Amino acid sequence: MFKLYLQLGFEHILDVAAIDHLGFLLVLVSSINPKHTKKLVGLITAFTIGHSVSLAAATLNWVDIDTGIIESLIPITILISAIINLIPTKILPKSNRLLFGTVIFFGLIHGLGFSNYLSEAMRNSDESILIPLLGFNIGVELAQLLLVAPIVIIGSILFNRNEKFNEKLWTYTGSGIGLIISLYIIFG
Repeated sequence: MFKLYLQLGFEHILDVAAIDHLGFLLVLVSSINPKHTKKLVGLITAFTIGHSVSLAAATLNWVDIDTGIIESLIPITILISAIINLIPTKILPKSNRLLFGTVIFFGLIHGLGFSNYLSEAMRNSDESILIPLLGFNIGVELAQLLLVAPIVIIGSILFNRNEKFNEKLWTYTGSGIGLIISLYIIFG
């Protein structure tokens, strides 16, 4: 059973319809110099922890929030994250605590969106939630890291080969694309 839910989590992130995940990951990746891989993996894991908590709570029916509200909030989290990245640090100083706290909070929102998907998969199962939840979350984390890896590699090459390439360009490009994705989801 673990393998089935691992695959479900993995496929959920890599689904073409899951452009919101790609947008959020792109905004996350663009918030950090790709040379700081450890910090980036930490951010992605913080997001996974956030969505794991709310996913478990929703799947166990401890929390029940209207799906429409959650689906509306997900692109807004991408939009807010992109805007935060685009605000100059002179106006909005960016601390690691703020960044990680925001990512965990937005992970909670995204996890509520995942809960319908996981609950549907578990509907006809009498097994404990632990194995499906663990498998699904590991699948999500692996897929996220798989999506982020090429972006980080490209970013690292750009930073290493071109001394004029700077973090502002990196941040503005990724955040700008994430902003466009979020607006497309909100108004599309």
